[in-house]
Amino acid sequence: DARELLTEKQLNFIDPFLLKLTLSNEEKELINTSRKKARTNKKIRLAQIGFVIMSIMFVFMSIYSFQQKNVAVKAKTLAEEARQIAIRQRIIADSLKMEAFHQMQMAQDSRDMAVRQMQIAEEQMEIAKQQMNAAKTKMAMAKTSEMEAMQQKHEALLQQKKAEAVMSEAQKSKQLSELESKKAQQALDSVTKIKQTTLKNQLMQLFH
Repeated sequence: DARELLTEKQLNFIDPFLLKLTLSNEEKELINTSRKKARTNKKIRLAQIGFVIMSIMFVFMSIYSFQQKNVAVKAKTLAEEARQIAIRQRIIADSLKMEAFHQMQMAQDSRDMAVRQMQIAEEQMEIAKQQMNAAKTKMAMAKTSEMEAMQQKHEALLQQKKAEAVMSEAQKSKQLSELESKKAQQALDSVTKIKQTTLKNQLMQLFH
């Protein structure tokens, strides 16, 4: 059929023999028209292939962009979580600092109270010594009269016992105050260590 155009495969098949064939004008026109049509079809196929490739690239670019967006969102979320953790750690550090300061104040108050108790104990010991001296004086005066001496001796012994009891109580108070003073000093040292540890942790957090 002369009106049916040749395919590209047919053109490739007869191309080596064209120079040896004697073709009519109609056949030459058919071959030329077929070649033009084949070139047009080839361009169309290339355009279609290009469109498919561009479509595939667009899909891949869209997927990549979506993944990058998800990565950015996750990074932002992680950054926000890190910021919240830092805020909580700062609040905890401030609380520990305030607690350490409060404990230091309590330790200082306990130490002052222990010092005051020690002073009271020393005052009681001084009073006891005065009472003992007064008792000794009464015992010396009691020698002037036997009856008076016996009575005064008895009173002096009572005063001496009272003085000894007061001195014993004063000694116990002094020992107790010394113990409280040591406890207060230990508490103050412990608070100081906690404060130093807290400051060290804050410095480490700042450098990290």
